[in-house]
Amino acid sequence: MKLSLDLKMVEGEFQLDVARDVDLTGVTALFGPSGAGKSSVLNAIAGFLPSVGRVSLDGMCWQDQNNRSAFVPPHRRPIGIVFQNGRLFPHLSVADNLAFGAKRAATDGPQLSAGDVVSVMEIGALLPRKPATLSGGEAQRVAIARALLTRPKLMLMDEPLSGIDRQRKNIILRMIGDLPKRFGVPVIFVSHLVEEVAHISDQLVAMQGGRIVGVGATSSMLEHLGAEVTGHFETGSLLEGEVTECDPELSIVALDVGAGTLWMPTSLAVNKGERLRVRLRARDVSLSLAPLSGVSIRNQLPVVVTDIAEEQGPFAELRLDCGGQTIRARVTRLAVRDLGLAPGQEAFALVKSVAFDRRLGGSAVG
Repeated sequence: MKLSLDLKMVEGEFQLDVARDVDLTGVTALFGPSGAGKSSVLNAIAGFLPSVGRVSLDGMCWQDQNNRSAFVPPHRRPIGIVFQNGRLFPHLSVADNLAFGAKRAATDGPQLSAGDVVSVMEIGALLPRKPATLSGGEAQRVAIARALLTRPKLMLMDEPLSGIDRQRKNIILRMIGDLPKRFGVPVIFVSHLVEEVAHISDQLVAMQGGRIVGVGATSSMLEHLGAEVTGHFETGSLLEGEVTECDPELSIVALDVGAGTLWMPTSLAVNKGERLRVRLRARDVSLSLAPLSGVSIRNQLPVVVTDIAEEQGPFAELRLDCGGQTIRARVTRLAVRDLGLAPGQEAFALVKSVAFDRRLGGSAVG
């Protein structure tokens, strides 16, 4: 599925200038800092900004500012939309909210049943209840289910998990990540949080200052995005690997990432052989020239320094090769000097297990 955008808008000091074709598959994250233009792009796709450029999906024009007769109104676009608040009808039960979505179902949309959607979103017990009695996480699961029942060709989600606690967010993120596989509906997921997009997205469209500054696989994009997009404290990388050990009593699993083993805590049910994705923040990675003993740090991965970028001020950012995967490390320039670090240098990347406390569970990648 190909989404074609040619959008231009000026609103005060903000300028949107986006001209890009994006192949949609799985979950596509529209990512960037607040004010980058993410919601403006999503609103144009949804049909809420009819005079802002051109939008087409698989060659079917939905709007063109130079041809007003080509405009397809929002309710006729084959999309399902989930906003920051679920926007459920307060006077209807959950079951009736879902029925409203089903009544709007497109005849040529993906084949899915209400029973399957209710099961996947785990909302069967909520059907008789009114929205006012639901938690934030429950309401958003119902909102996602209602949008799915319109049988859309594309799902749009505008920061749908704002204000939801981490444990419930973990569960819903995993559900969202499964939607394309379960129902064949690609998702565009807007977020300014690295931890969310790292958890579920297959590809990442990065925005800054009203422009798209990069498109690619999420793992590759997070390896290369600068701090101006992610923020200095959120730069990092993704590692993928296979679960080789599980200890439910200690709530910890071992993940084989090729060059070594990562031990990480998790409250989620994980099985041996499952493939997971984990995000390492650059500021949580330290370096040693030799493996350490007699310390509590269990994660000591053999790496090779591939690049050192010294910044103005006290810090430097290093890229490390870890068995073919990239780890980013943010250390002081003093440490670089004292350790004699240089490209080609062999070292060990040290990561405390507690650094994964902010990791949003694990995301299946295989």
